[in-house]
Amino acid sequence: MKTRHFSVICVVILFVTMFSHVKAQPTADNKEDARIFVQKFYDWYGALDAAYKPHQIAPFRVVVNKRAADIDVPLRNAIMHYFNSSLKGADMGLDFDPIIAAQDTRSGFQTGDVKQKGNNFFVDVHDIKSGAPQKSISAELILTVEVSKINGQWELVNFIYPPSNGGSNLLMILNNFAKDNDKTASK
Repeated sequence: MKTRHFSVICVVILFVTMFSHVKAQPTADNKEDARIFVQKFYDWYGALDAAYKPHQIAPFRVVVNKRAADIDVPLRNAIMHYFNSSLKGADMGLDFDPIIAAQDTRSGFQTGDVKQKGNNFFVDVHDIKSGAPQKSISAELILTVEVSKINGQWELVNFIYPPSNGGSNLLMILNNFAKDNDKTASK
């Protein structure tokens, strides 16, 4: 009987050891997957932004129409509330494209460092200066994109701006806009 308990304990220890090793491994893979997801998003968005003409729907609005599944629900809801308020005549509030943190089109985008906090990943996005090779990352950090894997799919959680660019984030800006708009509407 003691031999049987010893065997069961050994098997349990073996499984714990195996699964603890497997669990530790995907972090590097997840970081790279997060970086690739953000890079592909910016490759798509950069082409959309570069082709934008003033009479067309703004690229930021197109994201919600074409890539809604790539946006986490709280951010998507905040964006939709912002657009719905804007359609009702409220002051637009944003005077820049929050996806590229600029008023004008940028030359291109290159992802950089990826940091993980809990289940979320923070991917730095840099501006590629005109004429610079795709792989060279300029010193200018445009923003950091927060992503998370939700139900097996990567989703954009937030866009975080560096201190040199206001030090805020898109979710906070949109929520503040909603609060201000609600106060104005209730007067």
